[in-house]
Amino acid sequence: MLDKIEKDQGQDAAPEDRAGNFSNAKELNVALSSLAVAAAVAFSFGGTRFHVLAATVLALLPVVLIYFVHRGPSLYAIFKPRRDPRTDLGIAFMVCGLGLILGNTDMHFVETPTLLVYAALVGLMCCVALFSPTSQNPQLFRTMIGLLLCAGAFGWGLAATCGHTPRQLCTGELHDNGAG
Repeated sequence: MLDKIEKDQGQDAAPEDRAGNFSNAKELNVALSSLAVAAAVAFSFGGTRFHVLAATVLALLPVVLIYFVHRGPSLYAIFKPRRDPRTDLGIAFMVCGLGLILGNTDMHFVETPTLLVYAALVGLMCCVALFSPTSQNPQLFRTMIGLLLCAGAFGWGLAATCGHTPRQLCTGELHDNGAG
């Protein structure tokens, strides 16, 4: 993997340029992880005026993370080994799923099997989108288990959040999802 990263960085690139690229990638990772944590806290504890904005950030941030992993596979990874120099976007992905779940703790679902189907579909789409970049990981089994757990949490939280009407999200009426 390290040889592939070296080749992808370019033969003509100076070592300073490569170090700068990794530094920029790590800074972007910290910014995206901080945004995910702030949105998760706002969605869970921020009151009604932050629900829609925080839910939107938590729902769209994994799409941005998937984009970065595909755009710069030599700079970004999800659940990478420790010796891999790329920056790991897995924390931000995990926080998005957990933030969506924790923000929906007081809901009562009438049709949990329907929610499970939607959650499984969203989780499967995330896994398919991230399979190619993570398939080169030497610890593939651990990576896929972590990816399945995070994608499942994201799918569950997203399906639960999307089960609300915009009025319920804006007014804080999260106790009933409108079913039944």
